[in-house]
Amino acid sequence: WQPAVLGHVLVSGLNPACHAGAVPEAEDWLIEAVQFAAEGLDTGLYIAGDVGLRDYDLLDAWGSFDSEPIAEDSVRIVNTSFSLTDGWTSADLSGWGDSANTALVSMPSGWESLVEDSAGDTVVGLYERCDDDFDVAAGKRDQLAGRVQERYGIARDEAERQVDTWADNFKD
Repeated sequence: WQPAVLGHVLVSGLNPACHAGAVPEAEDWLIEAVQFAAEGLDTGLYIAGDVGLRDYDLLDAWGSFDSEPIAEDSVRIVNTSFSLTDGWTSADLSGWGDSANTALVSMPSGWESLVEDSAGDTVVGLYERCDDDFDVAAGKRDQLAGRVQERYGIARDEAERQVDTWADNFKD
């Protein structure tokens, strides 16, 4: 199933589901996190921690994770370059009564830390896969069409048409 996940992959040690009824920010964060994972044209993934006890081997396609249980009520947003963290403050994610229950003490390379605990360990990590095809294609339309053809199992001429249609959106 891992090759089917081509969108955002979000691993969260925050604990919004337990506090959603009592803390409006917790419910809002949970909704926005799931929407963020699902945005775009490809399938995304949202994984919530399990009090640091979850074995993240289900994410082996992206590398190795190590986690540990925490009881942290004060977290800080460390990366605001993604729409998920835009408009949120560290105070919004803190004070829920154990806002975070899992720290990702190590993540594979290429992952971004969005939220950290007081020890500097990642509480919310993100792998943004949506740029992979563009990086591989490096601006070459025929290579991008090949990636689209391979990914979606479509004919080459249909892949080229889709890339052309997409590129036309950026013309003046």
